[in-house]
Amino acid sequence: MTSKQTVCYNRGKTGAIVTVPGYDRIPTYLNPEQRHALTQIPPDLSDRDIARYYTFTENERALINRRRRPSNRLGFAVQLALLKFPGRPLMEVKEVPQNVLNVIAEQIDVPASAFASYGDRENTLYEHLDELRRECGFHACGWKDYVAVARALLSDAMESDRPLPLIGTALERLRSNGVLAPNMIRIERLVWIVLKIAERRLFSALTQTLTPEQRTNLDDLLQADASIRGATRLSWLRQAPGTASPKSIKHLVECLLFLRKLALPVPPKTLHQNRVLQLAQKCSKYQAQPLLNFSRDRRHALLVAHVFELSQDLTDQALDQFDRLLGELHRKGERRQEKHLRLNSHKMNSHLTILTKAAEAFLQARAQGTDPVQALLDTVPEPQLQATVDSA
Repeated sequence: MTSKQTVCYNRGKTGAIVTVPGYDRIPTYLNPEQRHALTQIPPDLSDRDIARYYTFTENERALINRRRRPSNRLGFAVQLALLKFPGRPLMEVKEVPQNVLNVIAEQIDVPASAFASYGDRENTLYEHLDELRRECGFHACGWKDYVAVARALLSDAMESDRPLPLIGTALERLRSNGVLAPNMIRIERLVWIVLKIAERRLFSALTQTLTPEQRTNLDDLLQADASIRGATRLSWLRQAPGTASPKSIKHLVECLLFLRKLALPVPPKTLHQNRVLQLAQKCSKYQAQPLLNFSRDRRHALLVAHVFELSQDLTDQALDQFDRLLGELHRKGERRQEKHLRLNSHKMNSHLTILTKAAEAFLQARAQGTDPVQALLDTVPEPQLQATVDSA
């Protein structure tokens, strides 16, 4: 970090310091409660995490036991434990939970009550801290550490723009390398810088293959179009299709055909799908005028991501509406058929009775060796039989 107006984020191949202007405009991601929680021992730390963070090795116990007084042994052990997690010296940690203190004291056979008298001589705390730095390799966060953490965070920042997970990853990275965490404001600024670098890389990846014509087409999306009553094409594409209807499907198809004519490149597969979706969602919150105020690459990158997701959504909506219409037509057909059967059931039963009588008479006559046709006509008169057949 440099002055109050600029922030270093990369030395580049030449070794020159590159800065991000507007240091005073860098946002803070954490509120005071969150900042406090990340610099202290959580009161609800599980037994598993206590064992993970605060179990000493044989060499560490030997180093601790060099002290003669029980209070100094326990105090030294607590300092070592806190440098492991949360990665800060005792002077910055307001309270050590009793269950954590008990676990530390038990490992070195010292009563936990001995900690109360540790630090009566203030210099002892700093002398022990200096010794821990020399013996265990703990050191303050320097430029190389910032760069290493930034590089480690960049891949995560290319997948998500959420700052809180990045802050947690940065702190874990520092702890694992024996680096004393700096002020949380500096961690937040580092995360902001990493997110800005990731954003620039995303913008470049999304726009580097755009032709001048495609860039013009993207900007035209933000201009009023007389053919759609003075609305912008962007707002037209965003219009909700409403309930399933031929009119809605027609609008969706027109939108999809319009997007196809734009012939915009698909986001590179090297970009994480979640990150592209985040950019698309961010763009969806802006109307045309705010987008026009952005820089060209930022505006076009947001629109490329947004248009890509719009095309996916519109396709899904068109298929969904088609399925709904098809289902509705099927249900209407079933209802018409049921109504027809219900209205004609009496007539059908009457016809069935007449034809059954005729068939029975015919078969009975055949069995008896008499004229089956005459037997049929004697049972069902010819006019009645003809009327039944005609109305079937």
